[in-house]
Amino acid sequence: MYGLCDIREGAVRTGQCDICEGAVRTGQCDISEGAVWIGQCDIGEGAVRTGQCDIGEGAVRTGQCDIGEGAVRTGQCDIEEGAVRTGQCDIGEGAVRTGQCDIGEGAVRTGQCDIGEGGVRPVSVISRMELYGLVSVISGRELYGPVSVISRMELYGLVSVISGRELYGPVSLISGRELYGPCDIGEGAVRTGQCDIGDGAVRTGQCDIREGAVRSGQCDIGEGAVRTGQCDIREGAVQTGQCDIGEGAVRTGQCDIREGAVRTGQCDIGEGAVWIGQCDIGEGAVRTGQCDIGEGPVRT
Repeated sequence: MYGLCDIREGAVRTGQCDICEGAVRTGQCDISEGAVWIGQCDIGEGAVRTGQCDIGEGAVRTGQCDIGEGAVRTGQCDIEEGAVRTGQCDIGEGAVRTGQCDIGEGAVRTGQCDIGEGGVRPVSVISRMELYGLVSVISGRELYGPVSVISRMELYGLVSVISGRELYGPVSLISGRELYGPCDIGEGAVRTGQCDIGDGAVRTGQCDIREGAVRSGQCDIGEGAVRTGQCDIREGAVQTGQCDIGEGAVRTGQCDIREGAVRTGQCDIGEGAVWIGQCDIGEGAVRTGQCDIGEGPVRT
C-alpha cells in the first residue's frame, strides 16, 4: 500500500489506484498489461495513450475521441478508415473535409452545406434531409457531439475499450468496470471508500448497486448500465440528463427519446428525424420552426 488503494502482488504503485501485475503506474488509473499510460484513462493492450480517452488496438490517439483501427484522429469526431479529417465532422471514405458538413464520395466541399455531384445543395448526402448540424457517416444521423466507434452512439464522455461504454471515471483492471471512488466493494472488487457494493461491483455514491452495474450518482442502475444523473437508465442507454432513455438512444435534454432518434431540444423525435425546435417531427421530415412538417416538403 502506497496510497489510497490496494495493490496486487508484483505490481508497482506510484499514484492513487491499483495496478495489475507487470503494469507500470504513473497516474490515477489502472493500466492493463503491456500498455503504456501517461494520462487519466485505461488503454487496451498494445495501444498508445496520449489524451483522455481509450484507443483501440493499433489506433493513434491525439484528441478527445475514439479512432477506429488504423485511423488517424486530429479533431473532435470519429473518422472512418481511409478518410481524411480536418474539421469537426465525419467524412466518407476517400472524401476530403474542410467545412462543417458531410461530403459524398468525389464531391468537393467549400462552404457549410453538402454538394452533390456537379450541383450545389444544402441537403445531406447521407440522410437526404436538410442539414442544421453535422451528420455522422456511421449512424446517418445529425451529430451534436462526436460518435463512438465502439458503441456507434454519440459521445458525451469518454468510451472505455474494456466495457464499450462511455467513461465517467477510470476503469479498474480487477473488476473491469469504472472506478469512481470511496466505497466498499465485494469480493474481487476494489475498495476506497464509505459504502457497500455487491460482488464485483464498484461503488461511488449513496445507494446500493446491483451486480454488474456502475454507480456514479444517487440512484440505482440496472445491469450493465451507466449512470451520471438522477434517474435510472435501461440497459444499453446513455444518460447525460435527468430522464430515462430507451435502448440505443442518446439523451441530451429533459425528455425521453425513442430508439434511433436524436435529441437536442425539449421534445421527442420520431425515428430518423432531426429536431431543432419545440415540436415533434415525423420520419424524414425537416424541422425549422415551431410546427410539424410532413414527409418531403421543407418548411421555413
